Amino acid sequence: MCTTGRWCVEMAPGGGLHAIRPHAMKTVEMCIAGRAAGLLAALCFFSLTACAPSLTRQSVDEFARTPDDLARTPDEFTRTSSLQSAHIGVSARSLTQHHTQHQDDKDLYAINQEQFFLPASITKLFTSAVSLVLLGPDFRFETGLYTDSEPAEGVISGNLFIRGNGDPTLSARFRDGGGRAVFNEWADRLVTSGVRRINGNIVGDGGLYESGPLGRGWSWDDELRCFSAQISSLSFDDNCVSILVAPGTQPGEKGRVTVRDQSDYLTALNETLTAQPNEESTITVARGKENNLIVVSGHVPLAATPHECRVAIQNPALFAATHLKLALESKGIAVAGTVTDRSAFQAQPLYPFLRLLTRYTSPPLAEIIKHVNKPSQNLYAELLFLTLGSRFGGQASAERASQVVSETLSRMGVDPQAALLYDGSGLSRLNLVKPSAVIELLSYMYRHEYFRYFLDSLPVAGVDGTLRSRMRDTGAQGVVRAKTGTLAHVRNLAGYVEGRTGNMIAFAIMTNNYAGPLQELKDFQDAICIMLSSLLE
Repeated sequence: MCTTGRWCVEMAPGGGLHAIRPHAMKTVEMCIAGRAAGLLAALCFFSLTACAPSLTRQSVDEFARTPDDLARTPDEFTRTSSLQSAHIGVSARSLTQHHTQHQDDKDLYAINQEQFFLPASITKLFTSAVSLVLLGPDFRFETGLYTDSEPAEGVISGNLFIRGNGDPTLSARFRDGGGRAVFNEWADRLVTSGVRRINGNIVGDGGLYESGPLGRGWSWDDELRCFSAQISSLSFDDNCVSILVAPGTQPGEKGRVTVRDQSDYLTALNETLTAQPNEESTITVARGKENNLIVVSGHVPLAATPHECRVAIQNPALFAATHLKLALESKGIAVAGTVTDRSAFQAQPLYPFLRLLTRYTSPPLAEIIKHVNKPSQNLYAELLFLTLGSRFGGQASAERASQVVSETLSRMGVDPQAALLYDGSGLSRLNLVKPSAVIELLSYMYRHEYFRYFLDSLPVAGVDGTLRSRMRDTGAQGVVRAKTGTLAHVRNLAGYVEGRTGNMIAFAIMTNNYAGPLQELKDFQDAICIMLSSLLE
């Protein structure tokens, strides 16, 4: 029985929840005190009307403090219709202390938690969690440099092979100078060992993965964008190149297009024109389907700030081989051959019978998953995903990787039929996930010995990653750690709220088919996080 002054929740016909005042209470399933009840009341009305309240950061604290304000009629409470046509699921669970009088029930609320949603980058929670559990936080990738002939009198008569094993860390995200710095070190070691000439070719071997360069269900019109970079077991500098576009000195002149890469692997065709200062920028960037010719066209207003765009390149393994050749030549090692990839060979190189010249070892997985989750890096997630298939599924394919993830989720207590995943990053439009599966995954990881590594990889509200500009100067700043998930008409948020005393809440807010103002939706999601944070104060 609820005590006077508390808000209560009862089960409604069809499984919904009603928030009711104490004096109107009849059959009460659970009683929730203070602000927790206010949150439930808000979410219950939200569920019944299929609308979202127009919550701004200025009003969040007032709503959290005053449950009566959240108990208005749906018409009064909902100030916008932008979410009426959206598909929304919300679920939250206390992981440490119970907010109900029934100690066995830790669920705070659930709306549409058993319905499917496009997860977008929420998928990375599954990829990084399974990778941590199976590979361990100390797992490291190795990339080796091999030759098929013995060096003699300073000459390697045969080929050099860069053997890629899925390492994402040949990148400036992990070290100054990026992948080129690693290749410079390799060249220095060869010079120290006396090598002065390579008569053969430089071969980039990115053929470990049996899936294609793009994931199943990815949008074809995103192929040029860096967030949709090609997948290769030999990846180099995120498989992307930066292009800087700036105006000329006066209207009518060509604009300036600069490829920010030390090689000539990518060619940019400049078809831009400097426009009057008051004109709008109309810059477009296009790339051929089978080559690395970039066409930059459109108008650049005079005195406009230079614009940098990141474009994905074709054939990352060949890109890496190109940079190794340049690194060798920069150290005085002559290369008589050309650069090529594994497709030039009829059979796979037999690495046990080749000579290992040197190798690069990556930082540990605990560090890598921070670069997966905080900036939401798609390529890195895909490389981890396919590594799971290679090491635990018997085949380096997306199909086997999906199977490994599904089997691991089942052992975690997560219904594998509630998380249908076709890729590791969430770019696939074929992925389907229920909010309940996200909560079960977060709950499992909370109890796992590697939880702190997992938690530390997530963006922190108001501090870093994709949440660095959200929930600032609120009770959720530094308290909410969560993964965002974004595609067209999809905005998701899932993770943890951690109180000062260590109490923890897991939550998932999933929104599909949303066509309204993005800031309005972000404010609503942020409001829920701030309210959850207030429960742990």
